[in-house]
Amino acid sequence: MTVATFYPNAHPESVSCDGWAYQFYTAGSGKDWATIRSATGTYGSATSPDSPIVIVADNGTDKWGELSRLIFTFDTGSVLPDTAVVTAAALYAWGCGKSDSLGISPDIGIFTAAPASNTNIAAGDYDSLGTHLIGDKITYSSFSTTGFNRFGIDSHHLNLISLTGITKLGLKNFNYDASNIAPAWTSILMSHLNVYMADQGGGYRPYLEVTYATSTAYSQTFTAAIGLVPSIQSAMVHTGAYSQSFAVGIGLVPSITVAATYARTITAAIGLVPTIDVSVNSNTYLCVASQNSGSIKTGSPTGATWTDCAKTAAGGEGSAYLAVFQNRLCTVKQDSPGFVYSNVTDITANWNKQTGLPSVNDSITDLFVFRDANDDPQLAILTHHGMYTLDVFDNFYLYPTDASWSHDKDSGKCAILGKNGLYIAIGKGILLQDGKVLTLYGPDLDDGMVDEQQGIVSDILNVGYWLVIAVDGGVTHKSGIYKRYLTQSHWHPVYVTSTTNSPIRSLFWEDGTLYFGEGTDVKSLPFSGATDNVKHDSTYTYAATGDLITSWIYGDHETIPKVAHKIWITSENCNDDDYISVSYQRNESTLWMPLGSFTISPMPDALNFETNASGVEFYRMRFKFTFTRGATTTNSPKMTGWTLEYRTCPPVLWRWRFVVMAKTNDEFEGKNILDSLKQALVTNTLISFYPDGSKDGDSYLVTISNMPGQEKISERGMEGHYTVQVDQVV
Repeated sequence: MTVATFYPNAHPESVSCDGWAYQFYTAGSGKDWATIRSATGTYGSATSPDSPIVIVADNGTDKWGELSRLIFTFDTGSVLPDTAVVTAAALYAWGCGKSDSLGISPDIGIFTAAPASNTNIAAGDYDSLGTHLIGDKITYSSFSTTGFNRFGIDSHHLNLISLTGITKLGLKNFNYDASNIAPAWTSILMSHLNVYMADQGGGYRPYLEVTYATSTAYSQTFTAAIGLVPSIQSAMVHTGAYSQSFAVGIGLVPSITVAATYARTITAAIGLVPTIDVSVNSNTYLCVASQNSGSIKTGSPTGATWTDCAKTAAGGEGSAYLAVFQNRLCTVKQDSPGFVYSNVTDITANWNKQTGLPSVNDSITDLFVFRDANDDPQLAILTHHGMYTLDVFDNFYLYPTDASWSHDKDSGKCAILGKNGLYIAIGKGILLQDGKVLTLYGPDLDDGMVDEQQGIVSDILNVGYWLVIAVDGGVTHKSGIYKRYLTQSHWHPVYVTSTTNSPIRSLFWEDGTLYFGEGTDVKSLPFSGATDNVKHDSTYTYAATGDLITSWIYGDHETIPKVAHKIWITSENCNDDDYISVSYQRNESTLWMPLGSFTISPMPDALNFETNASGVEFYRMRFKFTFTRGATTTNSPKMTGWTLEYRTCPPVLWRWRFVVMAKTNDEFEGKNILDSLKQALVTNTLISFYPDGSKDGDSYLVTISNMPGQEKISERGMEGHYTVQVDQVV
């Protein structure tokens, strides 16, 4: 990474400047807050040694006499290379004074600016600052008057740093000016924040610090050699449009909905396994088992209180997995026999215990209910090597099934009967059993799971036509919850942990809420079962921000270089407050390179790779779409489709044309030359070709592709001349 520092010119300005513009009304003629904000300015200057962001109250009630804003221009294009990829940027301004007679605690934030001139600040530039904060804001109490104040620029606004010209930025008040909220008025009082400008000189000057990397732009220039015909490079697009059937949550962020954590955590509860609610005396319980401890239940919607669940007269029982079968809640241990079950529709009374069942000489990895070939419900367990059915309550027997696999500590973690058959987790994959047919059906296949979000499938649910899975990322990857429409082939993130080594090993869905165990916490998030498209759910809760990461794009020719030029999206509800930002990774890089933001719907302008869409070379590429929501909790920016515009750049294969004169003399016979050429043409023989005529020069492997000409018999024998065309092969 390279760090470059840019200063605005002091007076007399040559290529850049800094200064302030403000709106002023004489005493007694002040305007209301909305009017002074939207005014066009009365004064501007680029020569002051310091400038304020000032708010002045007029002597008329709720009227305002002065409001100012700061503008900075920086000549970044003269230093930054055209291939630079900006990874960070910040504006630094030395505070030289502040006061708050109004008692309104004004803050200061960074915005875009568009002054008419790069070298002067005029009155008309007052209304050129943007309305959307592009980075940091600093509170009144945190604003330093003894050093620099840093205003970092958000990653999705780094495209504002010009690689070819002038970068223009502004500072103004955020909590009143940008937010259009009138401050508390007190006659003739004022509040201000002052900063030094370039004309102060020395170490007090404001500056822009830019951190960047250099990318290699792909280009190919062909020489204008007569007879050289390079192969044509075709332009392609990669389309990632999401059809209605699996557009659920794209931009509507079930992957980033806020998860509510229950207040009670459970010790030694790695592998929480919540199960179906059981009604007892009109009370509903959420029951949770632990692989290393017992089980507990709560009737509180917030988990305020928990009590023992599986218990006999002797006390609490070991309980690793739970399932409801024939109106009884049943549980088994993980590493020892002991089948414990409640009374019919009553989990509060003492449970019953069958001590010798099940005994499989292996760890039990799940307890669940499925339907057999006669469509009758059956209780079953999973182990690391196969599946068994349980005959319980009247007879207590254990029967092996045809579903078995090689013993593996990560296989058989869970199973569920879904709409298409029985789904069984086998390590990082899933087996779908439909009758006697087994099909691979899992996130380990190349169907959209991000590399760093793959892991062991630890639980499975079927909600409507969605298959929902928990993936335990272990110590090296984040864990997550993913969903896949049964008739499609892509996994969509529902929830991803914030850190690694935060296991998710259990799922449970009830009445629009998805419960899951993360570490020793029970959490929940909204997950609609009424519609496959949550934007039709008026009660859906949106997160303030979140990411959608695509799978890697290789294109039709994985090993051939490609050049990305533009990315397009179709969107809904995008504006300055609700927007979608885009960044990308390419090849083996782990850095997310920002492209910019979409703030318009439904068809915003494309985001360009490099200046004028000159492009970025890649073999593989993937994207991160970051959804940022404004103040509303019932709306969100939505992306309904996206398209990457790119072209493949295969190696150039050359073609040459030259004239062969076949004559017969004392050394050569023309017929032999002609016969050799014809034989090479007919047999498609690979020939070493030396364009400069010397075997000491570069050689190319070619075939003869065309050879029009004429021949005749002379007194010396067969002679002729041909225009031979040869094409490079490799």
